[in-house]
Amino acid sequence: MPNALEPERLGRAGERTFETLCELAGLFPNKSFLVDATGWDYVVEFPMAALGENKTLDQRRPDACVVQLKSTAGRGNHRVKLKLSAIDRLAKDPRPALIIVFRMRKDGTLIGGTLVHLIGDELAYVLRRLREAQARGRLDINHVEVSYDYERAGVHFGPAAADLRIALETACGEDSAAYVQGKQWQLETLGYEDGHYVANLRVWVEGPEHLNDMLLGLRPLKPDKVDAWDRRFNILIPYRGSYFDDIEEFTVTPPTLGACTVAMLGRFTMKAALFEAEMFIGPPIPDFDSPTLLIRHADFTMRFSMEGLKLETTGIFDQTERTIADWAVLARGLANLASGDGKIRFSGNARIPDMTFNLPAPIDGPHIEDLPMLANFLEGWNELMAMTGQRSTDKVPLDAIWDADDARGVVDVLLNPNTTGRLEFQDADVVFEQNPLQALFFQSCSFAGVGISYSLKATFERTDDAVWTYRSNRIEPADVSPLVEDLEEYGSAMAEKLGIKVLLNPGNFTSIHESELDEGQGAELLEGSGCSD
Repeated sequence: MPNALEPERLGRAGERTFETLCELAGLFPNKSFLVDATGWDYVVEFPMAALGENKTLDQRRPDACVVQLKSTAGRGNHRVKLKLSAIDRLAKDPRPALIIVFRMRKDGTLIGGTLVHLIGDELAYVLRRLREAQARGRLDINHVEVSYDYERAGVHFGPAAADLRIALETACGEDSAAYVQGKQWQLETLGYEDGHYVANLRVWVEGPEHLNDMLLGLRPLKPDKVDAWDRRFNILIPYRGSYFDDIEEFTVTPPTLGACTVAMLGRFTMKAALFEAEMFIGPPIPDFDSPTLLIRHADFTMRFSMEGLKLETTGIFDQTERTIADWAVLARGLANLASGDGKIRFSGNARIPDMTFNLPAPIDGPHIEDLPMLANFLEGWNELMAMTGQRSTDKVPLDAIWDADDARGVVDVLLNPNTTGRLEFQDADVVFEQNPLQALFFQSCSFAGVGISYSLKATFERTDDAVWTYRSNRIEPADVSPLVEDLEEYGSAMAEKLGIKVLLNPGNFTSIHESELDEGQGAELLEGSGCSD
């Protein structure tokens, strides 16, 4: 019976066996002669891929892997030891990094092998050991050993050359570029599943209410001192970088209870305003009426506590820019809550039952008395845009809505069956035999980035007024269309379609609004100096 080989001879026998198997398998084993300096014993290169229909010479990529080879003749002991400095270099190589353990008889005859692939959990194990070493102050990792249970972590293969090649090809895969990209991602992210940094912040708290606002995310935290740690595998290392240097304030996101629907209701004749919002729960704070239930929407927040309900619009109401659709819903909702019969209903949350609350008093704030008018106008303009197949995505401040006198007049005369708007014009040099007189008025108007053209059928009666000879006593909407390029052509076409002979030229009319009229007059007055027949 051959004598048992000493460990060093067994190792050299394993290396020669590995090189022979690679040669027989058509692989190219490149041995490292820098002991423990590279982390790997061999770089094993695969033959270049054969040319195919979709592969050209310039597109072929060389495939290779790095191998740390260990040989053992022991029985019952399934562990091998490596220096942490060596496995550090091995595991971080962008190519497939493998530990191959040859199971040999004591005379150096190969029985089979086990391949440990340093990817996924096995790569995480190496990174965790490196993190632990630094946390303990063991930076001399060339004196730290790592023990591997290759039976648990590895895959067995047979003693033939073909067995070795299949094991290597299986580990390396078919797409080397994708492998390198995936491994780099693992090197950067493994161990950070629960977050990257942990920090202690010193924050000045003015009182329980201030603390509650900060924890609900309603007011920012402004730390005056930050102590931070890099956390990987829940092992903390003091952070010395500049990541936190520019942070002057940040906002806390409280635990969420999920989405909900908020309905702002008024009197039974008023339309409800619906909002899709999110519910949050605040922490209990001693000496404060908490925990607080927070309802957050882009346009408002609502807080429920033992003291009751607190509603606030976000931002400065006059200056915050919103789309017309958002302004319309918000104005309607606030008008309902200001009506004296305001209610708030919450629904659609699986964790909180549907609830309806009566407001003990109307809400207060800027422009309360104007909210119904604003809501009616904005809803009307949205309706006109829908009738013409248009939608406004422009965000506008409240001042732009106040200045939209022409658009408000158009909404009134086109959509309000009880409009108080009217048309007046001078007789000029034209004498009409008809009394009453039927005429067509047409005009264009733009607001919030959307333009429309419209026409009105108006019935006029001759008056005794010394200036305004004809005054309308009835106005009917005739048409509303997207903004036309040639307004006179549009008016002529509509008059021909409706069989109306008299056209009122919009260029001869001036719009006078409610603020310019005497008390008791209508909301919209169009005065003209002439017309065409």
